[in-house]
Amino acid sequence: MTVRATPISQRRVTPLVVVGLVAVPLLLAVPVYLYRATFSRIFGGEVGYANDFLFFAEGTQRFLADPATLYAGSNFLYPPPSLLLFIPLVQLPVAWGYTVLALLNAVALAVSVGLFIHLYERSSGGPVDGWSRGALLAAAFVSAPFFQTVKMGQVNVLVLLAGLAFLVLLPRRPMTAAGALIAGFWLKLYPLALAVLVFKDARRGRVALGFLLGLIVVPILLSPLIPVGLYADYAGFLASNSDHSNIAAMNQGLPAVLSRLRLPSEAFTTYTGRSIDLLPRVLTIGVGLGIGLALVGAYVRGRMSLAAAGVGLLALLPAVSVLGWEHTYILALPLVWWMLLEAASAGRLVQAAAVFGALVFFVPKPPEPVVAALLAGAPRPLSDLLHARFLIVALGFLGTLLFLAWRRVPGIQPETTISSESVPYGTGVVDEQK
Repeated sequence: MTVRATPISQRRVTPLVVVGLVAVPLLLAVPVYLYRATFSRIFGGEVGYANDFLFFAEGTQRFLADPATLYAGSNFLYPPPSLLLFIPLVQLPVAWGYTVLALLNAVALAVSVGLFIHLYERSSGGPVDGWSRGALLAAAFVSAPFFQTVKMGQVNVLVLLAGLAFLVLLPRRPMTAAGALIAGFWLKLYPLALAVLVFKDARRGRVALGFLLGLIVVPILLSPLIPVGLYADYAGFLASNSDHSNIAAMNQGLPAVLSRLRLPSEAFTTYTGRSIDLLPRVLTIGVGLGIGLALVGAYVRGRMSLAAAGVGLLALLPAVSVLGWEHTYILALPLVWWMLLEAASAGRLVQAAAVFGALVFFVPKPPEPVVAALLAGAPRPLSDLLHARFLIVALGFLGTLLFLAWRRVPGIQPETTISSESVPYGTGVVDEQK
């Protein structure tokens, strides 16, 4: 199979170019809005606008006062080693800690885009030129998941960075890849899902060893700062809250979307935790296992590359999470980017679908008064669809990814024969075959 070597930008007006053109003017509008809506108010003393950052700060301050109280409240949901990120931030005033985290997220997003491009090129998708790289960066920075990450003071971009670093490092540096995986795991657990991809790797033993060492050594090394007993507290906290969620409009995970279908419209604007009913949980488990096993199966059978399977699994995580917040869908962005790049050589209908799906990810949840007005004036099914838009696009793109793998589309499945003349030096295509 000959790898496509034509730069993306030379294929005339591509879906990525269209999305990039829409993103460019938003690069100014989004920071201005964030400054006026959050940063200026927080620096003006209205610290409540720091949103989830306050949960991190309150939990960390509880820990610093009495480590045993870290999980006494319900607002700190992260593993004990994540405190290494939060402790320095709470030493600053809230406004500055919030700002530093926003800047850290921005740097992490830029690096994540670079890692994704490396993955795509290495998987025979063809070289991505400078214009297309710029379009990807612009689309990433104005996306609703990144907007919500900054606005809420969240950390999911760092989780995305750990997951993509694992996928990049795995073929050549398995122990370092294990380090990236354990770093993401100890921050927010999610990257552990990528561990299923190591079983096909010839050096899976080294990855498993590195991960197990991280599970054991990290708590031991941190024990002078973080008591070992907190890990048991965290496990108990997870067990008692695994079926609980807030199913308001910000949550577009499948459990929340299915739960809202059976409840009155007030569920969209009620930000209180509740237990997820049995039926939504069972359906979510079925969808998650079905898609997850299909992705892993396609990879194991050689129909899908490591990179494609990895971005698919990352996108699946927010879709099936009980906490599928809009900012959690930052994990689905690599799949959106993948579909935009792959659609460049497809028909007009496919290109339009890719552009539409990507633009959907530009639309954050509107302010609460707008949500209330929509619920009052629009048909209920329309509200259900609008507040499941990320979920619908993610599941649609996951289905497309699996379909392309079955059809053996270049860039989705591993190469069997590679023409060295068609692979520009430095694309890294051959690296994944070694």
